[in-house]
Amino acid sequence: MPNGTYTIVLAYNTHSDLGILSSKRLVKIEFSFYEAQQRIYEAAKKANDSAGMAKASLDLLARSTNRRVGSGQVFRLETAHQGSKQEARKLSAAVQWYPQAEDIRVEVSVVDANFGVNPKTLNQGSSVCLFFAPNGFDDTRTRLNIAPSGAADAPIVQGPGAESVKATWRRTPDGYRIVATVPYASLKGYRKGWTLMPVDAMVNSKTPEGRCALVGDATGQPGPGQTTRYYLKLVK
Repeated sequence: MPNGTYTIVLAYNTHSDLGILSSKRLVKIEFSFYEAQQRIYEAAKKANDSAGMAKASLDLLARSTNRRVGSGQVFRLETAHQGSKQEARKLSAAVQWYPQAEDIRVEVSVVDANFGVNPKTLNQGSSVCLFFAPNGFDDTRTRLNIAPSGAADAPIVQGPGAESVKATWRRTPDGYRIVATVPYASLKGYRKGWTLMPVDAMVNSKTPEGRCALVGDATGQPGPGQTTRYYLKLVK
């Protein structure tokens, strides 16, 4: 079924003491542009059509109506993805993305009243997750986990291409700060010359009640991919 909004008329009869009552309802089903492009992309991928895959990606990014993030613009992680509202008040983060010619520098300032790293499972302790999906689809989704532990110039970094990421960290009076530089070349699906990069972030903490995780979007869901809410404008 092609992309668009479809209206279905449902008609039904209800039997009662007054006789038979007839009623109609209009139901609208919307097939999103993302879903339409994903079908095109998957078909091209199955046929090993790299040009078709690239076109589907570029069309998706070009028509994105989600939030565009400029260099250095701050967006805050304050919506609970996991954990109670009470514990969420003790955790917050401000994220800034700085696209450069060959990489993206990400600066994250975190307020974490329950600071403590879990080296075995990073997202169960104080840590930051950075998400990238260069072509807009989930098959290029990269998640990097960074924990403020170890030497200042060598925090724990886990995820695809982690060995290429340069990162630093330091404690602050109410939490910590992480700066990470992520090369485009380490991100699956990136093509030189693209002007938008789907991105997202999440901050984690271990609380007395369990794990608390915050994201920036009001839905409480991290991206990117189909749930992407942020598109970073890259250096041309």
